Amino acid sequence: MVNRTTMIVVWLAAVLAIGTVAIAETPTVAERFTFVAANASKAGSSAQERMQIVINQWSPDAERDRLLTVLKQDGSDQLTKSFRMGWAVGYIEFPGNLQRTIRFAYRMPRTDGGEDVILATDDPVWLWWDASLGPAPTTRDDGTVIQLQLNREGRGEGRVSVGTKLTAAPDGKMFTIQNYAQQPVVLTDVKRERST
Repeated sequence: MVNRTTMIVVWLAAVLAIGTVAIAETPTVAERFTFVAANASKAGSSAQERMQIVINQWSPDAERDRLLTVLKQDGSDQLTKSFRMGWAVGYIEFPGNLQRTIRFAYRMPRTDGGEDVILATDDPVWLWWDASLGPAPTTRDDGTVIQLQLNREGRGEGRVSVGTKLTAAPDGKMFTIQNYAQQPVVLTDVKRERST
């Protein structure tokens, strides 16, 4: 009887320990946004649902500085190749069950109370459902930048660096999509869902 009781106690302790580890390993969410892909009806009914961006952690200033140095010294093309050296900090969903790992996530406050959010993936994002949103990638070596412009309520839109270059922001403290306002809006009705 003692042996059976001991075995049950040991088994329960093991189950609790595994459960505790599983809870501890669940990634935290620093920020979550949802959006609707532009012209999503061309990608099928499932693509018309709200997609999401999940940021588990924001990138440190040191990573921003590393990437800015690459941009200034080696140019936009080399910058997009260097995204793969960053840690995974989140992910983004696109139509067609396409999910890309976010390797860089940074926020920049604006004077109007809103903010710009710069996200970088280590793979090209192909906007396959609508060629007017950008050309297909010519290589798998290049990453992609997604730039969100949000108002003070956390709502806005996003554009993608498909078919364009990246450039340093006017203050020199961040890289942005060149000619941002002239690029097609790809992420519509962006909404901040969770912030900590």
